[in-house]
Amino acid sequence: MPTEKRAVVRQLVAAHIKPFWACVLVGLPKSSWHDRPQPRQDSELRQQIHDLARRFPRRGYRFIHALLARGGVIINKKRVRRVWREEGLAIEPKASRKIRTGEQFRCRRSTRVMSGRTISSLTRPWKGPP
Repeated sequence: MPTEKRAVVRQLVAAHIKPFWACVLVGLPKSSWHDRPQPRQDSELRQQIHDLARRFPRRGYRFIHALLARGGVIINKKRVRRVWREEGLAIEPKASRKIRTGEQFRCRRSTRVMSGRTISSLTRPWKGPP
């Protein structure tokens, strides 16, 4: 994780190693060391997604994104999907129903299918009734 690698680089820099070499040793890109991640300000978005997910429990993140876009919120679909996963809002699959048939729907085996037919040759295997 970049946050763990940053912590190790921070310790190495505190031990008087140059940040470039500390990043090389840890395997952290130098740009990741210099660019600090900004905290996300999406609590209002999360609340909107939760409200819409409660209103439409059988719908997914694509439908929620369409509702947000229709409501005037300019947001990327990938961001909605990320928040959707982080909040654990995945819809549960429907339980499959078994097809139950009664006695009247059972197929009867026909005994007359092959009656009166004989093998005549290899090119024309079945010969009709005489």
